[in-house]
Amino acid sequence: MGSSNVWVGRFTSAEVVDGFAARYGSTPIPARQIDWVGKHPENSISTLLSQTLRNQHPFTLLEKSLHLEVFSLAYGSFVYGDHHAATVYNDKDDFLDSDAALLGVISRLASAAVKSLDEKQGALSAEGLLDVLVREPPIEYTCSQAVDIHSPGFNRYISGAVVALVIAAVAAGLIGLSQYSSRETLAGDVTRLTFVNSGSNADPQCTAKVSEASKRVLQALGIDRTWALCEAARSARDRAGMRSSATPAPK
Repeated sequence: MGSSNVWVGRFTSAEVVDGFAARYGSTPIPARQIDWVGKHPENSISTLLSQTLRNQHPFTLLEKSLHLEVFSLAYGSFVYGDHHAATVYNDKDDFLDSDAALLGVISRLASAAVKSLDEKQGALSAEGLLDVLVREPPIEYTCSQAVDIHSPGFNRYISGAVVALVIAAVAAGLIGLSQYSSRETLAGDVTRLTFVNSGSNADPQCTAKVSEASKRVLQALGIDRTWALCEAARSARDRAGMRSSATPAPK
């Protein structure tokens, strides 16, 4: 921590060398090479994590309950044990209630799509969409949510099923489609859309499930409604800097 920022990094080598800092004089400090993956304003992390990092010595072992938050700061989207986490960011200072409502709609649709895949059902039906939006989904297909009320800020989703990853993937898909697609080409572009995991330890089955569930969401609404969501996502991107920790790739 320093200058009101929290830095997150990962060790890149197992080799331990002696490091020195002016504060500790000639006393050597065991040190390893670190790859810094990002910095975050201190007011964007939880109070517990902030307090944990405020020690009078340089060595701190984080409680296991804080691991998910730290991984979210480092990676945005990830799987840790039976936890699936993803983040949608707003990088500008004009995130509106309509943008939050858009993410709420995406969340309900993602829940329904993952549930339909797990139950080996067909595509989501247009007739059942109202039930999807107004009925509470089963608890195993819901997400815990952490929201940074500051703007810039974020919406972080954590779920047992892959729902959180699908939320981020659909948000990314809508933002991407709003840039390179049109109402006339949308149907074909959605069928060609796929999602890839560039991580070195990517699980191909998880990636395929997220991609299929995301396409189910985009195909369930019909062209007019899907294009309306694309326009809402484009507006949120332009005004609030909305972006997702997932990245779609046209194929």
